[in-house]
Amino acid sequence: AIILNCIVLGLEIDLAQHSSPTLWIVFENLFCLTWIVEMLLKVYYLKLAYFKDLWNYLDLFLVFLAIYDAWISRWMASASDL
Repeated sequence: AIILNCIVLGLEIDLAQHSSPTLWIVFENLFCLTWIVEMLLKVYYLKLAYFKDLWNYLDLFLVFLAIYDAWISRWMASASDL
């Protein structure tokens, strides 16, 4: 999924002027949901052992960053336009 996300980001940069921004927002949301599901599955199966591996803290931080970027910042920007 990470490699596919990198490819989509590259395509977005190259094709952004010639395509609808809605397409890229959909991709961003799909990848964000993928990261959330992956993290939740790991927490479910590993339980508290999830927090013993320091790499999982990085994963957790990156998931929260993706949530902020995809949903919270977009919501805050639209709320400020009111």
